[in-house]
Parts: sequence; structure tokens; C-alpha cells
Amino acid sequence: MQRRKTSTRWYELMIFYNVAVALAHAMVAIGVTHEALTLGFGFVGNRAPVAGEEHHRLASLVIMHYYTTMFELTDTFFLIARKKIG
Repeated sequence: MQRRKTSTRWYELMIFYNVAVALAHAMVAIGVTHEALTLGFGFVGNRAPVAGEEHHRLASLVIMHYYTTMFELTDTFFLIARKKIG
């Protein structure tokens, strides 16, 4: 890899990637905070959910957090690119 030419696009791709991950985490944090306040959740001591209650938005935010974390694991690709760039 040391003998290959380096590309100037890696820097721009890494910036785009980091901004995308930061925005996704911010969306999840703001959404979860908003839903917790809307549903009346406290910081600690929340009651267990009852069957039949609807928490679809909160559940979708938890799923989005899961996929954001999976997206964050692609950082390995950028670690290899950084090693190539030097």
C-alpha cells in the first residue's frame, strides 16, 4: 500500500462520513429526549410499559440508533484509508 498513489478524495469522504454520523446521533438524541418528555418519562424510576400502549416513535428511534451504530462500524474502512494516506 505504501507504493500506491494517494487520493485526495479520502479526506472529503472522511469529513462527509463524520458529519453524517454526528447528525444521525444528534437526531436520535433530540428525538429520544422529545419523546421521553412527551410521554412523561423521568430521568429514573419510569414504570414498565403496559401491553397495548403505543410507543412506536420511541421504538423507531431506538432502531435508528442501532443502525447508526452499525453505520459507525464502517469506520474500519476509513482507518485503512488513513493508513494508506499516511
